[in-house]
Amino acid sequence: MPRNPVIIAGGGIGGIAAACGLAQKPIASVVLEQTATLGEIGAGIQIDRGAFHCFDDLGIGAQAAVRNHVMSGMTPEQWYDQLVWLYGPSGKK
Repeated sequence: MPRNPVIIAGGGIGGIAAACGLAQKPIASVVLEQTATLGEIGAGIQIDRGAFHCFDDLGIGAQAAVRNHVMSGMTPEQWYDQLVWLYGPSGKK
């Protein structure tokens, strides 16, 4: 008996990752996104190198590695200090 597709709300990182993961099962999915085209919106993200195994599991590890930019020169504590300075201890800007 055929299954109805899984509905995924949003074509962002989480939605596309969910669709890729489901496709490997294979489970059909439909991604609902309000924008007409997917693309960069000018925001960057930081993904810890330990999380890159997820890209391998989704079958996009090689592509992610090519686009990876390694940040260096700051310790995690320095990054945290910068966030506290920017957003304050409450996390609100």
